Amino acid sequence: MAEQNGGLILSIDGVQPEIGNETLYVIREVLSMTILAAYNLKSSASQELIGIIQPILDWGYPIK
Repeated sequence: MAEQNGGLILSIDGVQPEIGNETLYVIREVLSMTILAAYNLKSSASQELIGIIQPILDWGYPIK
């Protein structure tokens, strides 16, 4: 899919069920709706979010 579209189009969504609990972050490729990763995080700091997306960036596909 990434080769056909010239890269990946990503979406990151976060859901926190209750205040004070961990937030579930889901990263998906938009056109195929494929879930690429899911993580529970206590913090939404930018460094934490970079940490969850870095493995996908390491695949080497362009991000659109």
